[in-house]
Amino acid sequence: MKLLGLDYGEKWIGIAFSEGILSQGVRRVSRKQATVEIVSLCRQMGIERLVIGIPEGKIAVKIKDFVAQLKKVLPLPITLWDETLSSYEAQMQLLQISSGQKNRRQKIHQTAAAIMLDTFIKQNKIHEF
Repeated sequence: MKLLGLDYGEKWIGIAFSEGILSQGVRRVSRKQATVEIVSLCRQMGIERLVIGIPEGKIAVKIKDFVAQLKKVLPLPITLWDETLSSYEAQMQLLQISSGQKNRRQKIHQTAAAIMLDTFIKQNKIHEF
């Protein structure tokens, strides 16, 4: 199953892709252009499900509004998945790689999306080859 994982942030949305084994960060997009970019990626890649990370707190309302917008233009199943601490884990992973600070900031959301998507896959036992 082809999955697209999204890590929704204040300015950027990180995007990760998986075919059911491992996830990898694809890129980040600005929130302003996210809907168009995500719809385009889903069509190009043949995505079958979106998994969108949702934390606790105020941003959850914004994420639910974003999901409502996506549902209007994208006829795919969308799963909201607890992403608590995925951004922290992403920061720790990127620190171990020791890329420059600017490079880490640019990759944080897509790395968090990949971590969240991997957790979804493992807990739902999705393993396609």
